[in-house]
Order: sequence, then structure tokens, then C-alpha cells
Amino acid sequence: MNLNQMAQEGQAAPRQSKQATPEQQEQFDLLLGRARQIMAADADLWLKALKQAPVAAAVKMGTQVLRNLAQQSEKAGQPVDPAVLMHVGVTMVKDIAGVVNDHGIVPDEQIEDFLQQVMQESMAEYMRMDADEGLMPEQQEGVAA
Repeated sequence: MNLNQMAQEGQAAPRQSKQATPEQQEQFDLLLGRARQIMAADADLWLKALKQAPVAAAVKMGTQVLRNLAQQSEKAGQPVDPAVLMHVGVTMVKDIAGVVNDHGIVPDEQIEDFLQQVMQESMAEYMRMDADEGLMPEQQEGVAA
């Protein structure tokens, strides 16, 4: 299976049970590894923000890091596969949930709601940022049949 066991057997599992290609797996490993390095470099700053506003900080942290890495890959001529991007995002959210749980910021009984809220808000924020930069396709009004 892989892609970090399809994002730890969870929320972003594909509709069909199919194996990641070697290219997807390599891209996943590189992207997730780099994201974890970036987040670790500013761990104290992020932890302080997570203590103040766990969901908002998690959304900001994950979205900014992942989006910047995806843009860098695209500029380098190696765009990130959307499925890989989703799996890395899910894994990052789970990493962040582990941090807030380990530090007593979000208790066990609230962790599932935290995960769901952060995932939903992160996807919305990612799309909003794309729209703000004109990267979303224009929706046509009154398309002729």
C-alpha cells in the first residue's frame, strides 16, 4: 500500500485500493521529509502558536509549509501529484495532532474533532490561497448548452 500506509490507514484512503507508483512514493517521502524538517526548525514557535489557538495554528502551519513546498516543486519542473499532496497533508495534520495531544493542548476525547476541523479548514485555506493568486479555473456563468 504505502504512501505512509495510505496516510496511516485513514481519511485520505483512495476509493480504490491501489498501490502507489514508485514515483508517487518517492515524491511523498521527499515532500513529507522536507515538511517535517521545516516544521521542526521552528518547533518552539509553532508550539507557542498551537497553545494559543490549536486549530488556527495547525491550519496555518500545515497549509503554508505544504503549499510552499508544492510551489517550489512546480517551479523546479516537478509538480506534485495531487494524490501525493493530499496524503502528505493528511500525514502532516496527524503529526500536528500528535504534538497537540502529547502536550495536553487537545485531549484524547477531542482529537478526532480536531483532526476533522483542521483537515477541512486546511483544504479550504489551500483553495482560497490558490483562488487569491488566480490559480483556480474560472467558473463560467450561464454556460451555453
